Amino acid sequence: RLITPAPILYNRSSIKEKKLFFEDIFTGAHHYFLKVQDQSYILAGGLNNFHQIGLSSTESIFFPVHIPSLDGYKWKKFAGGLHHTIGLTVDGKVYAMGRCHEGQLGIEGLTTHLDKPTLIPNIPKAVDIACGNHVSFIIDEKGKVYSFGTGTSLQHGHGEDDVKIPRLMSSKYMDIKKIANITVGAQHTIFLTKE
Repeated sequence: RLITPAPILYNRSSIKEKKLFFEDIFTGAHHYFLKVQDQSYILAGGLNNFHQIGLSSTESIFFPVHIPSLDGYKWKKFAGGLHHTIGLTVDGKVYAMGRCHEGQLGIEGLTTHLDKPTLIPNIPKAVDIACGNHVSFIIDEKGKVYSFGTGTSLQHGHGEDDVKIPRLMSSKYMDIKKIANITVGAQHTIFLTKE
């Protein structure tokens, strides 16, 4: 019964509008985001023990609520891992929040978890993002992929060491192909190329 599909109810006390229309949905392992049609209003819910939904508290949110820290951005997409989230804006910037331990936030020198979106510096204009449990991926407008996070399952393509900042992926095939899409599992990654 726990896995039976059902409507998601939301807490109306945190929302001004009487009726909302959702444009898109995004998930992490135990958290989710609901994008309202105006591109700047986001509801979220689920596990927040490392601030992965952008709230300063670490309480779990059982019904989606408005997330004030996500206001003021024009969000295109969110991608979530086990305890982290990265978000892509329509102008190609990527922001991170949540757990910082394995480098999956892409910001060097972090010692505390991020409770609000923080810009990942020094990356080209992005067109897509994806996350696994402890890794993150960014596709730039040239079809090149940058990855970062834990290396224990070799999932980010840079060996076994953790990668703390976005690093360009390189291989015989990736160097001559453009990547159109990435899908990420718990310990593996699949790329779709375009001609």
